[in-house]
Amino acid sequence: MASPATKEQLLLEDQKAFLPLPATSFAACRQFSTTVSSLSLARFDNNDYSVPVRWAHQPVVVQSYCQQVVLYAQGLEIARHKRIWEKEQVCFEPLHYLALLEKKPGALDHARPLAGWNLPECFGRVASAFGGWNDWEKARGNTSGCCGCWRSILYPNSVMLWNRHWP
Repeated sequence: MASPATKEQLLLEDQKAFLPLPATSFAACRQFSTTVSSLSLARFDNNDYSVPVRWAHQPVVVQSYCQQVVLYAQGLEIARHKRIWEKEQVCFEPLHYLALLEKKPGALDHARPLAGWNLPECFGRVASAFGGWNDWEKARGNTSGCCGCWRSILYPNSVMLWNRHWP
């Protein structure tokens, strides 16, 4: 009677029958295709995630992992957010809306994506150089409230400051 093969010999036999590994690694995520809205939001799993405004109305692929959501357009990663597990929530990244601020400078005061955004210290220095935004407006003769005319001068420069702080 022949002696049984060793574990090492059995493993070598089994390895000959194995299929080759895939050429690409397995992405352990859920993928979903959608189109970005006019508000630069991609809807996934009943939540909205922001993308840079240049991708509005474009198709994107959402890869959702346990901890994060990654959005791709034309094969490029365009946004990355912490995963939201509640429903009907919105995740804004204010930097996605900088290009829009150049066209609509008044949005800094009223835009939902920018609400509660803590600006770098240099913005406070700009405001204090004019004695604060309201004092600067009064010095320019605007006593009835903000007309927004000064934003067209200061905000484009502010966008350059943002780009220095957040490349």
